[in-house]
Parts: sequence; C-alpha cells; structure tokens
Amino acid sequence: MDKFSIRTSRIKTAVLSLLLLGCSVPVLAETPAADAQQPTEPGAADTEISETVSKSFSLGLIAREKMRQLKTYLQDRKEQAARAAYELGVNAVDRGAIEEAYEYINEAIILDPDHLQYLQAGVELAFMRDDYDRAERLQKQAIDLLKTSESTDPRQLSMLLDNLGTIYAAQELYRRAVGSFEESLAVREEGLGSCNLLVAVSLNKLATLAVQLDEPGRAEALLKRSLTIAQKVSGPDHANSAAVMSNLAELYQQASRNDEAEAMYLAAIDIWNKSSGEDPMRQVIGQNALGRLYLGEQRYEEARVQFEQVLALLQRYYESDHPYVQQALSNLGVLDEELGNQTQIENMYDALVREFNLQLQRHDALTATMPAVDTDSTPQ
Repeated sequence: MDKFSIRTSRIKTAVLSLLLLGCSVPVLAETPAADAQQPTEPGAADTEISETVSKSFSLGLIAREKMRQLKTYLQDRKEQAARAAYELGVNAVDRGAIEEAYEYINEAIILDPDHLQYLQAGVELAFMRDDYDRAERLQKQAIDLLKTSESTDPRQLSMLLDNLGTIYAAQELYRRAVGSFEESLAVREEGLGSCNLLVAVSLNKLATLAVQLDEPGRAEALLKRSLTIAQKVSGPDHANSAAVMSNLAELYQQASRNDEAEAMYLAAIDIWNKSSGEDPMRQVIGQNALGRLYLGEQRYEEARVQFEQVLALLQRYYESDHPYVQQALSNLGVLDEELGNQTQIENMYDALVREFNLQLQRHDALTATMPAVDTDSTPQ
C-alpha cells in the first residue's frame, strides 16, 4: 500500500470514529467560481488562509481526541470481557469443569495478555492438564511482566520462579529446575534477608532436587541450613521445624543412616502430636516412613504402632470409605498375614505414601495465585 493510500485509510478511520462518537465533521464552504467577482480588501486573502489553517488544525485535534476516546472505550470493553471470561473460568473450576475453565481462562489471556492473575490461572490449569509447554510459556510471560513492573515484590517474584522450577521438575528437567529455584533463593535472600521462612522453603526445594541428582551431601547441607532458619524463626517445637526434620530423616533413611533417621522422625512426630494436627498429611507421611524403617529392621510391633497411628490420622480427616483409609486398613491386615513377605508389605506402604506425596505436591506445586504457604507457614 502506498503512502497516499495509507493516509486516506487513516482519514477514513478518523472520520468514521467521529461519526460513531456523534461528532459532526466541519464542512468547508464551497469555493467561489473562478470568474465570480469578489470584493477584495487589504489582507483579506491572508485572513482566509489563516482561518482555513485554523479549522484544519482544530479538525485534527478533534479527530485525535475522539480516536483516543474510542481506543479507551474499546480497551475498557476488552478488559470487561476479560474479567467476565476469568470469572466464568473460576466458576467452572469450582464446578470441577477443568476443560471449560481452561477455555475461559485462555480467552481472558487473549483479551488481556498483561494481567498477572489471568496468566497465573492459565499456568495452574495448564499444569493440571500436564500441558507443561504452555505452563512454562505463560509462567515465563508472567515473570517477565513482573520483572518489568515499576515495583517488584520479591515474595511474588520468587513464588513465580518457584512455579517455573516446579514445572521443570514435573518433567524431570532437574537442572533447569535448580536454576529457577536458585534464582528464587537469590531474590528472597536479597529482598527478605537470609533468615526468612521463604528462604527455608527455597532450601527445601533445592534439597529435594539434590536428592534427585544424587547429591546427598549437598541435600543434607541445604536441609540443615533450612532447619536452622525454621527453628530460629518459628521455634524448635513448631510444625515448620518438624516438616524439615521429616525431610532430613527421609534423607538419612535413604542413606541407611537408620539411627539418625529414627531420632529425627521421632522428634518431628512429637512436635506434630503437640501441635494438634496442624500439618496432618506431612505427619502421615512421616509416621508411615518411620513404620517402613521399622519394617526394614524387622521391628514389626513398633511398625504396627506407627501404621495404626497413620490409620487413626486418616480416619480423623477422611470418611471411612475414602481410598486412603481403605488402603491403610488393608495394609494393616496384610501386615498380620504376610510377616514373612517383607518386600510385599513395604511395597504396599510405598504405594500409599506415593499417593500422599502426590496430593501434597499438587497442593504445594503452584503458589503464586493460591499459595500453599505464606511467609509464616510451613517450609515445603
């Protein structure tokens, strides 16, 4: 398209906008015929030119203002439509209609791609659908948006970085996940100080990845530092400290350091028992793991005590026909019948704890929109 056509198109757009907004377009008077006799006064020609220029200038100002108003109006309508789509998506999630929610949230993002809340909802839904490519793309978009904002909240930015790390970890891209979690840790240490519970959260996540990467020494150092922070900030008898103790005990158990593992599990369970069920699922996992440790040492009665307490905890929070309760009951029955088949028993308890861990991972995975923890809650 040549320059003249472009200018013509813009003029048509401007005039159409004026008409749409109810603004009348000034019409210039007809030009007198060339042979008509017109009275001429000194300076009349200059005055006429000046008035014509003034009218043209005014028309340009009016057109620009009306275009501005039109753009504002259209933008407002787009934002309203995006908000409506987002709210319909939230309603669909409440009804369990995940695919419907996914479509509504995607529409909200298309209409308003720079809205952090819509992007995060899109990330969560994509993650739930195992659409990791889209989850990663939207999460990076959200991170870039937050980084370029006038005031960046280190808590929010670090949570988005944690989310990106979780997306990588779900795909077993552990090195990439480490990069995201390390950046999150740096943001928290710089913005919140080195002795903050969110720093402990980052250290726990990095320790989990260190285990996956077969770096037990690094994992232990990270967990010990995390435990020091949790005990200093929340207190040695707080559920936050118990959560880190349980992670450290599991690391010891994997390394066959059973005495250290048992002592750490027992200390964590004692804290949980005193905290009136503040962290029930993590307590279930901890006691189940201690029961497995006792099974491995053929301490069957002590194992039974732990598994019975696991069942009691599950019955407190779930109905009797819930699969977790049913599985725990079945496991206890097998414990009596199959004492000679230790491998089978351990495998059954492994299967149960995998389900518990999956529930916790889904609950804790994405924290920016619906945080599983805040700055004063349990390190993950």
